[in-house]
Amino acid sequence: MVESDGLLIRYTFLKRIEGSNPFLSAVNALFKKYYEYFLLKIIPMQNIQDNKQLSEVIFSWKCHDYIKYKKNTYWYLISFLILVAMVGWAIYTVNYLFAVFLVLFYLIVIMYEFKESEVIDCIITPDGIKHGKNFFFYKSIDNFFIIYRDYGIKNLYIDFKNPLRGRLVIDLEGLDAVKIREFLLQFLAEDLDREVEPISERLRRWLRI
Repeated sequence: MVESDGLLIRYTFLKRIEGSNPFLSAVNALFKKYYEYFLLKIIPMQNIQDNKQLSEVIFSWKCHDYIKYKKNTYWYLISFLILVAMVGWAIYTVNYLFAVFLVLFYLIVIMYEFKESEVIDCIITPDGIKHGKNFFFYKSIDNFFIIYRDYGIKNLYIDFKNPLRGRLVIDLEGLDAVKIREFLLQFLAEDLDREVEPISERLRRWLRI
């Protein structure tokens, strides 16, 4: 559990300061993906391989398990030069921990480039939400919100009661977001304060990470 404790400390720190620093918001967004991937291996979760196990299917569609942004040669060149400059500055200021963090951050970005985004089943039922092989009961979800007016974005955002889970983002492209919202309101609270796409997601798209 030493590794998971270390991840928890870094994730919690980044989450607290996410709104105060745009760069760290982007770092948190990517680090959270790695953190959640790690958690799926150590925290038990309802796993459903066969859709026949579901009580009733209300909405069903295909989506990617995560959004992968295309990067060209210029992106790699510029990002590498920025990395070298920032690591050099960190070493010059004797901030070795930050230098290591920057290198790890860059390696995570590259790692995700070689990992293909899978097309998975997304299903909403009266009991919960199925995302790929994972099934989330409504009792484990804190709230949800849907953004479908901001820059053409049409996503379902799910926050869990367990803060270690982070936030699940599901693409609703081609679906009736209003009907999905009305159905989910029967079981979940809606975060009405969220009217635009979270800043961490905007920065991820802008930085293509």
